[in-house]
Amino acid sequence: MPKQKILIVDDSDLVAGILANALGEAGYLTARASNGADGVIAAYREMPDLIIMDVEMPVMQGYQASRLLKSRRGVKEIPILMHTSLSEDRDKYWAASCGADEFINKDFDNMDRLMAAVGTLSDHPPYPTDTIRQDGAGMDRDKVFEDLGSLLDALLFRSTVLNLLAGQVHRLDRRDGGADPEAPAEGLRTRTRGPRDQGA
Repeated sequence: MPKQKILIVDDSDLVAGILANALGEAGYLTARASNGADGVIAAYREMPDLIIMDVEMPVMQGYQASRLLKSRRGVKEIPILMHTSLSEDRDKYWAASCGADEFINKDFDNMDRLMAAVGTLSDHPPYPTDTIRQDGAGMDRDKVFEDLGSLLDALLFRSTVLNLLAGQVHRLDRRDGGADPEAPAEGLRTRTRGPRDQGA
């Protein structure tokens, strides 16, 4: 059985070297890219079984690269493990929203957890290599950024349409007798009858 290949996308030579050594000792083949844009290109060329993706990198960050890969046929089947020094809940949220399959903090005390995740994520059915090879023909940085721009335009258009639809639904609800959230409560619009109103 061919050895599984792991693509390391990290701008740190130190971190990439440590990962490559650990993965090599565990029997994996490795390839490396030092930024998100080159990571996208390498995903098409290397067709790895798993991508270990850093977040904060030059040229293109890991979130952008992950979102782009997960939006394209073929390569979207490749699992992505987000490996970063960022550890806030919002960072985990962004990783998940960009399609990452796992999020592990870049702390080498977590190496056992990282290797366990690599073993789980890299063990998957074959994906369409012919499709990836076809789509990756001529892939370079210019094409990567062109695709990213198209993706972001599509996401912006979708968000705009959803906001417009939500506003239209709100207006229709008000027109059809729905509660107006800006109107005062009924009890505040009607003054309670007191002794003066009763002629006392």
